[in-house]
Amino acid sequence: MLQILCNLIIPGLGTLFMRKPITGIVQLLLLACALVLIATVFLTFFGLVLWAIDMIWALVVGILWYRRLPATS
Repeated sequence: MLQILCNLIIPGLGTLFMRKPITGIVQLLLLACALVLIATVFLTFFGLVLWAIDMIWALVVGILWYRRLPATS
């Protein structure tokens, strides 16, 4: 559950905690690109769209990972 929370704060960080390094690094790079685009005045809209896509992707990866965990009793 901590991984999903981390993905909501910083997309890719929770994915790295899930031991999915390639996906986590790609998500972190997308976040960095989105932040650079948001910092520019003319491309802010594209940065926000890229950031939203990255957040949704990180959330879906986290939820799918959480659903595949074995039930402990």
